[in-house]
Amino acid sequence: GDMIKVENGYLAFGAVFSKNDTNPKITNYKPLLIFFDIGLNVTSHVIYEDSVLDSKISSANDLNGSYHLEQLSNGNIAMYANGELTVANATGAKIASSYFEGTKNNQAMVSLGDSFVLSSDENLRKFDQNGSQIKELNYPGNYLPEILNKNGNLFFIAGFDIEGEVKLLYGLTDNDLNPINLNE
Repeated sequence: GDMIKVENGYLAFGAVFSKNDTNPKITNYKPLLIFFDIGLNVTSHVIYEDSVLDSKISSANDLNGSYHLEQLSNGNIAMYANGELTVANATGAKIASSYFEGTKNNQAMVSLGDSFVLSSDENLRKFDQNGSQIKELNYPGNYLPEILNKNGNLFFIAGFDIEGEVKLLYGLTDNDLNPINLNE
């Protein structure tokens, strides 16, 4: 999962699920948001019962991926893991969700204050603070572990599958996902 410091304490994002001795090894997968006070005492939690991932996660290997959690400038919370995005208000009530079929588990998300950008299979996607997609940039990447926001530009190194090998792609965009030529 992921954990971040917020104004009145901490937020953690992960999941609850049942582990079985027989196939499928993982069932009843549901994303989880936990609220902590400044002393790391649990104050509340939200389990997102209607996750599409319940039918997609079936083994422990499916859980090997990045979990990302960001609080936006209006207090909304963006959670992203296993190709599923959930946006909630400051109390955890779900506002929106999206699932990006075929997305590998090693993806990234970065907050831009009142918006955020995430990577999915072959796409960078920008969302507003309520989880509505406002821009998409197609690129040949399947794995993008981190996006760095520096001086209004987004830097990333993505891996992509080609002929049985993973190749690297170095990329740079502005905060609106307009590509910037790295050779200039």
